[in-house]
This record gives sequence, C-alpha cells and structure tokens, in this order.
Amino acid sequence: MKVTVSIPDDLFEQAEKELKRRDVSRSEFYADSLRRHLNDLSDEDIRRRIQNVYARLDQADSGVDFMVKEAARRTFRRNEW
Repeated sequence: MKVTVSIPDDLFEQAEKELKRRDVSRSEFYADSLRRHLNDLSDEDIRRRIQNVYARLDQADSGVDFMVKEAARRTFRRNEW
C-alpha cells in the first residue's frame, strides 16, 4: 500500500541518514519503525511492570537491604510515570 504523509524536514533528514547507515530502503525503514512503535509497551504496561518489581522487593528475604528498598520507593514516588 502506498501512503503519503508529511513530517518535519529535520525528522526526514535524520531518517534519511539512518536508513543509509543501515543500508535499507526507505519503505523498509519506515515499515520497521512503525512496527516497532506499534509493538512498544504502553505507559500503563510499563507502570504495571515497575510496580510488580517493587511488590517483589517487599516480599523478598530480609537479605534485601532496607536502605535499597527505601531508596527505590522514594525514587518511584518522586517520578511521574
């Protein structure tokens, strides 16, 4: 299928340099880029995975240093995900 899209000149130039560096056709480069973008995890998926890590830390043996766990909690709360 052929599609016409408009993108900023600077983005186009970056893409042109990258597809030449990779030695792929423009169609292959854009199709691969779109495929990767569509397969990326959503923000909610990433958030859920991070929360699962912290939940496992809470359930870990007492061998996990309290300070490391506390630093992880504070970092997680301080950042917008």
